[in-house]
Amino acid sequence: MASLKTISVTLLRQKAEKQLTKQTVLPDLNVSEIDILKLNHELQVHQIELEMQNIELLEQLEEKGKRAQELVQANIELVFQKEEKIKMVEELIMKTKKLENLNSYFVDRELRMVELKKEINELLVKAGFEKKFPNM
Repeated sequence: MASLKTISVTLLRQKAEKQLTKQTVLPDLNVSEIDILKLNHELQVHQIELEMQNIELLEQLEEKGKRAQELVQANIELVFQKEEKIKMVEELIMKTKKLENLNSYFVDRELRMVELKKEINELLVKAGFEKKFPNM
């Protein structure tokens, strides 16, 4: 963080000096030493305020970077969870299809059993015997 701060302060200083050289300052010959001291004091206070703001901004930037990393990690976890759920759904679909096929097989088997019982009853009646399956 210190190196980032140093770079930022250096760049800002260079930009400020460049702007200052472009401006023309008319000398004021009626400036007293007290005015110069007051002005110097104000500049020092302002510089400290700016340095404090810069530190605060750098801390906020670092915090935002941490938060961004947390969000990226959370996003990665969500992607993995989504992939796991997709696999689970695909497995459930396969199992459902197997159960549907098995159910179809059993239904067909039962229908065939009903047909066979009716056929047996018909043959028994033709042969002169009682029905073996009375509800058919």
